[in-house]
Amino acid sequence: DLDEPVDIYGGGIVAELEERVAGLLGTEAAAFFPSGTMAQQVALRAWAGRTGNPVVALHPLAHPEVHERDALHTVSGLRTVHPTRAPRLPTAAEVAALEEPFGT
Repeated sequence: DLDEPVDIYGGGIVAELEERVAGLLGTEAAAFFPSGTMAQQVALRAWAGRTGNPVVALHPLAHPEVHERDALHTVSGLRTVHPTRAPRLPTAAEVAALEEPFGT
């Protein structure tokens, strides 16, 4: 509805959207992000904070590695490791074989 007020510091239509999505998902809360890039950055940073480990396991062709120009490190202080360089998803054995522990 164009007559609805815009989101200003956590109110308005965005807050309504978040409440509605939380209800649909059956969760306590939901967060709207204007881009998948921002959502992924926040999710990886939050998970690394929970685990206390800033190392993230990603495929070298994953979107953050190819298109975000080191943003994980620059913005969030995260560092990536690669379980495989093959053009496919890593196997469980490759992930388990990583010599460095990773938080996410």
